[in-house]
Amino acid sequence: MHNATKFQVRFTLAKVGITLALVVLLIRLAYLQIYCHEQYQGLSQNNHLRLQPAIPTRGIIYDRYGTVLANSQAAYKLDITRELTTRPIPELLVEIAKLVGFTQAEQDAFWKAWKNSRSFQPVTVKSHLTPAERDRFAVNQYRFDGCTLTVNPLRYYPYNDVFSHVLGYVAKVSEEDRNKNQLSPLSQQVMVGRTALEQYYEPELRGELGFNTVHTDAHGRPIETQVKQAALPGANLILTLDAAFQEHIYKLLQGKRASVVALDPRNGEILAFISVPGYNPNDFVHGIDPKTLNLLSQNPSRPLFHRALKGRYPLASTIKPFLGLGALEHKIVTPEEEIFDPGWYELPNDKKRYRDMLKPKGHGRIRLQRAIAESCDTYFYHLAHKMKMELMAEWIKRFGFGHVTGVDLPEEPSGLVPTPSWKRKTKHEPWYPGETIISGIGQGYYLTTPLQLACAAGMMANQGIGMRPHLVREVDYFDGHKQVIEPIITHTLGLSQLNNWQLVVNGMEDVVKDAHGTAHRIQRKGYRIAGKTGTAQVFSLKEGQVYDASELAEHLRDHSMFICFGPLPKPIIALAIIVENNRGASDVAGQALEWYFTHRGMT
Repeated sequence: MHNATKFQVRFTLAKVGITLALVVLLIRLAYLQIYCHEQYQGLSQNNHLRLQPAIPTRGIIYDRYGTVLANSQAAYKLDITRELTTRPIPELLVEIAKLVGFTQAEQDAFWKAWKNSRSFQPVTVKSHLTPAERDRFAVNQYRFDGCTLTVNPLRYYPYNDVFSHVLGYVAKVSEEDRNKNQLSPLSQQVMVGRTALEQYYEPELRGELGFNTVHTDAHGRPIETQVKQAALPGANLILTLDAAFQEHIYKLLQGKRASVVALDPRNGEILAFISVPGYNPNDFVHGIDPKTLNLLSQNPSRPLFHRALKGRYPLASTIKPFLGLGALEHKIVTPEEEIFDPGWYELPNDKKRYRDMLKPKGHGRIRLQRAIAESCDTYFYHLAHKMKMELMAEWIKRFGFGHVTGVDLPEEPSGLVPTPSWKRKTKHEPWYPGETIISGIGQGYYLTTPLQLACAAGMMANQGIGMRPHLVREVDYFDGHKQVIEPIITHTLGLSQLNNWQLVVNGMEDVVKDAHGTAHRIQRKGYRIAGKTGTAQVFSLKEGQVYDASELAEHLRDHSMFICFGPLPKPIIALAIIVENNRGASDVAGQALEWYFTHRGMT
């Protein structure tokens, strides 16, 4: 075949091949343009449409008079979305730092969140920009692909440490939170309650997450935002707390380690719930830095510890009115029965002496009412020996000791009321007669919380009717629906004779009004108070050893305790206070009640 012929054949084949390829391409193009138009239009749309979470506004927390205790403020934050940025992240962070600046703690938090985030999820670089930082970044935002500046509600606690333990605080949602609360992956920026009321009422306060669609350009910069599902705000809480009353008591306790619980004995509404020292919950909202957290954690005064709820202390002499009422009800003693107190008590056939700590030389001949007023240990040693431990324990438990109160807070401990069977089971040891004797003055294995003490005092004030303590009066939902918290009776003594109760209350009133009462210095004109002092030992004295606070390290000194209620004859407030390693519990209680009756009235 000639060369010209071969070339002609090859040229023809090439033309046919090219023509066929073009036909195939045209067919494919037509297929994509016509038959797959809707599919690829959707894919194209997704290239510049992003889902953005709409963070709900967390519910506001008010005190009983409408004072704001926790709300949300507008805060600007800066986020990076992995799939929208084209620059190396370390390089990007260096450039961002020149405009807004962020701490090492913020950098550490970012990298931790970055490692656990998905490509489409925005990760926060800085959560609380100042107005100047916001403006600087906004002017330069065009330089930062994948970075967005958004405004979100941020929790704020205007009273700082005054309500820290009872309100708690919020923090960013974790993976555990998302699983526990069944939150969507878009909820990364949601804040959830970590402790106290913020945690207990998390479902009500949080609201419901919404989302927007954000139109972006080729560089990921937002062009237009459309609301697809509006976020629903959380419910507001109206508390039983009195903000001014709590703040007043908190100031009285500055420099001390102490706890106070005050409540209305008629309905269980908690008026003040205080642990001192406190901490600033706003530090946790912004993301607390390790140095500050370490200082709080290592502080020997334990500012993070909720003493009023979780502190456990001996009952000490605050037990005496409760045991006295039980002894009268079970006819163990009578109102007229006297004993002679030489300053000590001995069990039959036992030479060990159990001494009266307040009056080493004794009270002489004494009856129950005066024994309560003057806190006579010897009388209650005698009473305990007659009453026996099993009956004492059974009666004390009827006031709520040894049980959780059911307050609307998480992690409430139960306390402890010991019995011989409890000791055999837990310590594998027998119960000794001397342990019954010291239990009569609230020493030994007893453990109670300030909240339990306040509830028991309220029950005594309420003639043997105990109410469940609660902190929330009303839950107000965004749609106008309201849930009112009704009072609940939890304990009733069913007193056989009201005269027995009256005799004990008279003894408690004598604690304050009688010249020999252990808290007579807090007596005020114009109203009547019933109370009982207590001294909780931190360690046991040896036989013959005399307690001298000046010779002891502060952490070994006794705790002072006081329970009270008033005004008599129809109490509207009951209060329990414990001051650790220091005196003065009754003095603080007296000033607190004086403020309350002056500012809130006596009815």
